[in-house]
Amino acid sequence: MHTDERYHLLGPESCNDAELLALILGPRRGRSARALALDLLEAAGSLFNLRHMPVPRLAEVPGLSPALALRLHAALAAGVRAAHKAPEADPIRCAGDAAAWFVAGLDGLADEELHVLCLDVRRRPICYRRLTRGTDTATIIDTRQILSLAIGARAHAVVVAHNHPSGSLEASEEDIYATERLAAAAAVVSVDLLDHLIISGEAWISLAEQGHIASALRGSSQRLLTAARPRR
Repeated sequence: MHTDERYHLLGPESCNDAELLALILGPRRGRSARALALDLLEAAGSLFNLRHMPVPRLAEVPGLSPALALRLHAALAAGVRAAHKAPEADPIRCAGDAAAWFVAGLDGLADEELHVLCLDVRRRPICYRRLTRGTDTATIIDTRQILSLAIGARAHAVVVAHNHPSGSLEASEEDIYATERLAAAAAVVSVDLLDHLIISGEAWISLAEQGHIASALRGSSQRLLTAARPRR
């Protein structure tokens, strides 16, 4: 049975990672889509890592044109975004609820990124975005960019998070200063900064729990999803 027939009959669970990628790549002349999919997985190491590869890096894989690399990257990005776009998502009641959103997007990255979760008046998620990408030791926490997103989404509150690829779960002085500055600026435009999380692997800390945000998710059942693990 061909992969597309099996997909129609049994769904995506019946296909392995290479077969799913081959379906996205579509029919090809020359090398098969499956062969190209296997090359992509070998270059990235896994499907999880593949979604973090930028378009220029994807286009370096032999047989993948820049246009096809863009389409593949967009398809993977759409899948990640869809996972964060439940229209009736449960409210964010504690730091752990927020962390569950960010861990999926920030775990395994080689460089620091800042992600933002916007919430409605009932603290239900209404949008999730990656705003900045930095280096392996720093990223930019741009107050104006964060608040522009919040205002555009008509958000009443936001939670921000960035990752520490080093494996450290300690907030730097810059992290604390940027958090306090963002909280003050958000209050001016009637947006609550509920928390700033630092993610490392599947572990996290809450700067609100550490007392760095006045209007925050206090009293939350903060917990480590797993012990911080060192990067390889």
